[in-house]
Amino acid sequence: MNIRFEPLSKERLSEALALIEVTFPEYLQHITEVYKVSLENDKTSKYWNSRRILEYWMAIDSSSNKVVALTGFYQLTEHLINEIWLGWYCVDPSARSKGIGRQTLQWTVDQARKKRYEFFRLWTTTDPAEAIAQKLYDSVGLDVYKKKFNEKSGDMILYRELKL
Repeated sequence: MNIRFEPLSKERLSEALALIEVTFPEYLQHITEVYKVSLENDKTSKYWNSRRILEYWMAIDSSSNKVVALTGFYQLTEHLINEIWLGWYCVDPSARSKGIGRQTLQWTVDQARKKRYEFFRLWTTTDPAEAIAQKLYDSVGLDVYKKKFNEKSGDMILYRELKL
């Protein structure tokens, strides 16, 4: 599958959110708000009190023009200026096991390098549904640097990083 990357846009927001509903249904309301804020020029929203960066992209199948993956950056005000975090990265279930996840993740890492960040970071969990993602993160050198128990889910939160 040949894919291209485009910034998240108001015109394709509903397509992106349809993918979020499939991959992160429990976070749909939150991600909807975050995506909408990221598309606004007005930086007065409450989200900007704790965030410096909200930037998202869509991976689009060049032949069908369908959104097959989402990726992005975020940076909280508590984060260091030289680190960027992977935001709401996911792949459409019908596009999995075709290299789309790896290609999307690598493209995102490359964008972080171009912007001269020193660290590319993400958090994930030990939820069995994320086992394949863990293998991908390991294979691209995203090492676990911190673990924290999530009392709500019973899983461990894994903090991963790649020195760029």
